[in-house]
Amino acid sequence: MSKDLNLKFISTPFDIESAKFLSKIVDIFKISSGDNNYYELINQVSKFNKKVFISLGLTGMKEILSLVKYLKKIGLKKKTVLMHCVSSYPVKNTEANLKSIIFLKKKLKMEIGYSDHTIGILAPTIAYSFGANVIEKHFTLDNNLSKFRDHKLSLNPKDMKKLVSSLNQATDLFGSLKKEPSKNEMNNL
Repeated sequence: MSKDLNLKFISTPFDIESAKFLSKIVDIFKISSGDNNYYELINQVSKFNKKVFISLGLTGMKEILSLVKYLKKIGLKKKTVLMHCVSSYPVKNTEANLKSIIFLKKKLKMEIGYSDHTIGILAPTIAYSFGANVIEKHFTLDNNLSKFRDHKLSLNPKDMKKLVSSLNQATDLFGSLKKEPSKNEMNNL
């Protein structure tokens, strides 16, 4: 069904058997923060020759550098997007640490994404402006569907539309890496 909608199907396996099952149907694997040091699972996923997103919640640079070294060893580094993530639900704005996206891109020379657990759309929009190549945001049809924590921090269809619009506007605002008068400035000149 995702292919009919021109969407990539992404899923998170939590064990080897699930990874094998998913290998036949996913376009991209996601490794959760709780499994970012489960190298046996990461190795299994690497065998399917698919892109992988790995969340970096619960890690510091020592663990991240070990992970990157392992990804290089098994030939998965170039197919991996490391996702800056704070494993808290919801994440307080003061703990989101979005500048680490800039730091990780510079330090690791890899694609860096953002797995967001804040409330609202501001953090993922800023993460995108800081260079996050992938934005992950929880989604729900109804924020009051249950008392489970994820529904409160997830975006409903209306808010997801706002996020996509915000990211598209950010793209327009970025411009290019040059400084010349714009068309409208030329008219004023």
